[in-house]
Amino acid sequence: MPYYLEEKIYAPLLILHGNCDSLVPFEQAVILYNVCQKTKSETTFFAVNNADHEAQAFIQRKFWQPLSIF
Repeated sequence: MPYYLEEKIYAPLLILHGNCDSLVPFEQAVILYNVCQKTKSETTFFAVNNADHEAQAFIQRKFWQPLSIF
């Protein structure tokens, strides 16, 4: 989701982004999170270490609880 569409977010947002993503720059996730924080949107951000786009690293037990809330 482009950060400039943040004002259209009406539900809580969970951002999971790999810091080694070769398709979508990690910085875009950071920008989106920061914009959401400034506008008081309910946002949770997880940086996934050493994860590329669509990596198996996203299927980790530590993400199950946050995902179950959403």
